[in-house]
Amino acid sequence: MAFPRSTCLLLLLASFLLTPLEGHTFNVMDYGAIGNGRTDDSEAFMKAWSDVCKASASPTFLVPGDRRFLINPVVFEGRCRSKKIKFKVDGTITAPSEPSKWKCINKQCHSWISFKHVDGLVISGSGTIDGNAEKWWKQGRVTGVRPNALVVARSNNVQLHDLSFKDNPHMHVVFHHCDGVKISHISIDAPEDSPNTDGIHLKETASVTIEHCTIGTGDDCISLVDGSTHIDMRHIKCGPGHGISIGSLGKFGLSETVEYIHVKDAQFTGTTNGVRIKTWQGGRGHARNMIFEKIRSSDSEYPIIIDQFYCDHTECHDKPNAVEIRNISYIDVKGTSKKETAVKIACSDTVPCRDIFIQNINLIYDQSGKQASAYCKNVINGYYHGVVRPNISCLQNDKLPSSSSSITVLLMNNGLFRTMMVERQPERAFMLAWTDVCNSSASTPIFHIPGNKTFLLNPVFFQGPCRSTNIQFQIDGIITAESEPSNWKCTRNRCDKWIHFKRLDGLFINGSGIIDGKGKNWWSSGYIKADLRPSALEVTSSNKVQLTGLSFRNNPHMHVVFDSCDMVHISNVSIDAPGDSPNTDGIHLKESTHVNIEFCSIRTGDDCISIVDKSSNITIQNIKCGPGHGISIGSMGQYGAYETVENIYVSDVQFKGSLSGVRIKTWQGGKGHARKMVFKGITSLNTQYPIQIDQFYCPHAKCDEQADAVEISDISYIDIKGTSMRKTAVKLACSESVPWTNASAYCKNVNGTSQGIMEPSVPCLYYQTS
Repeated sequence: MAFPRSTCLLLLLASFLLTPLEGHTFNVMDYGAIGNGRTDDSEAFMKAWSDVCKASASPTFLVPGDRRFLINPVVFEGRCRSKKIKFKVDGTITAPSEPSKWKCINKQCHSWISFKHVDGLVISGSGTIDGNAEKWWKQGRVTGVRPNALVVARSNNVQLHDLSFKDNPHMHVVFHHCDGVKISHISIDAPEDSPNTDGIHLKETASVTIEHCTIGTGDDCISLVDGSTHIDMRHIKCGPGHGISIGSLGKFGLSETVEYIHVKDAQFTGTTNGVRIKTWQGGRGHARNMIFEKIRSSDSEYPIIIDQFYCDHTECHDKPNAVEIRNISYIDVKGTSKKETAVKIACSDTVPCRDIFIQNINLIYDQSGKQASAYCKNVINGYYHGVVRPNISCLQNDKLPSSSSSITVLLMNNGLFRTMMVERQPERAFMLAWTDVCNSSASTPIFHIPGNKTFLLNPVFFQGPCRSTNIQFQIDGIITAESEPSNWKCTRNRCDKWIHFKRLDGLFINGSGIIDGKGKNWWSSGYIKADLRPSALEVTSSNKVQLTGLSFRNNPHMHVVFDSCDMVHISNVSIDAPGDSPNTDGIHLKESTHVNIEFCSIRTGDDCISIVDKSSNITIQNIKCGPGHGISIGSMGQYGAYETVENIYVSDVQFKGSLSGVRIKTWQGGKGHARKMVFKGITSLNTQYPIQIDQFYCPHAKCDEQADAVEISDISYIDIKGTSMRKTAVKLACSESVPWTNASAYCKNVNGTSQGIMEPSVPCLYYQTS
């Protein structure tokens, strides 16, 4: 039966309405929002979000301007189809003024506007988020039932910029369990006496930039608590409020950590503190690797404060344990203090502060110009340099010898040539130097580690994105690690990376230097702790990267790792570790594409080059490998995972005394594929298995047979020659359920001999009887 034309048109319109448009703007007004500040618009917001989350290409959630939208607690839940979602607020979002009228989720008002599992989220706009909280504050300091305003949880690559926040019941902006956050050009405003109204609060969150923000609240302008790491704060105006606080940490005896914090160009006006570290007695963990520079104080009560005796109760008890505070630097701090004691460093008797460095500070007591004083107790290895007022009695004058090691930052276009002494705390100097490089407007900034020097370095993190897309990282000296694993200062007690670069486009790592991991004592821990041993040089989430000229040796785990990178060129690199050193892969690629590796010499205790899941378009040429486990595709498919590797081209490779030559290894039970690979011009000198495909890979004592397998197809071996240490020179062990497509061996232009069993037959090898 044919439908009338009008009926077909209606069905077509319905189809368009039910299919979210790509790149479309979803205006809450189109979903029934009123925007008069009195009617609850929560349902309209949630309907709009449902369509936004289903859209496949950069949708925009729009709260339009010139309107006031009343909403109750809402949760914008991912995981969404699009990798980028814009949440644009141009109007005002407001909350009910009466706490009793809030429609809380499960009667718990912990948060008001929440995002969860939303990667690639961009929250922006010219609007305001107004918590209307005056009556909440009158309930007193009980914080458990007051909602945080904007909460982003378990989300990565998030941006928040340009919005205004005011008068929220509890904290204004909260990020927890997130990675890759940028907050810029936001303003936060709440009365000075509003309780617990922190401006920005971070917990279990890494790789954060906060810049160009103006914050005035009744509590911390910015607070960083457990699990916060690699946080960069610049151009912050704070006041009123309690300053920028690390902590509190260690309450109720907990083990908590905060590390790799950099604050630069911060202005405090009328605050109770400037930059503060606060920890409870009885706690454990650490607060370390922090730099506070270019700090300006106008009538702050304590411009600089470290307090290992923090307690906001009326009665507090002495306890022996304490959170360790270590490697803290204050550089270029100036202004006035509302209290006579402008600097307070109160450290534990049992766990004293260590490695405190102060350079060029000048603080005076209030506006009268009187001399301020300092309180300092229980500091080990404390130093000052330059002009320091007030005098800090527990610090020593840092008179570095002329022969001290240094690093140099050369910014090509602006003529800046900056040298930093690194005699005692190289990590601090490396972090300062990187800040200069990353923020430079020069077209080609150079981070230079000079030759004829050895730099003992603990784990460091060079984080982007940076302004330049052509950064040169030149290593001509020797970078060495602690020889004792217990002396490594690891992130949250997990040493999985040593020298780490992340989110950088246009990075060129080069030089004539050496990176020496001193891995001998790590290797004695055996294979069980392999995932806890640090890779030496790791580059993640970066594009257009070159690595050339360097030497690597004796690293605890893998030597060079590229993870989630595109367009990588590695050349003229040498890697050297003993043949029995466990899991010391030379070059390891994961989720990386368009990679060229050439003219490298690699000797290790594991794979010379390993290529795992989601790696494709890899070219490997002119490689010398051995000892080691050869060039390995995989392992793939462990724990039943779906994994893929494809489009691999390997040519002109020499294997000498290696366990394998060219190898593809997959686990039973896995899924996915390894395909479209060419191995050409391979020379084997006493390799155990010059050619190996193993769909039964399992290094355990007991392995269960499983039906599924990673599919292996379109594999070519061309021009292979040399010798094998085993009778079975070619091993093609494929799954019965998912056999190698066209499983007979492809063999062309081979000059070599074979002994023993050949599975399948490889007719172009000369069979030699024993």
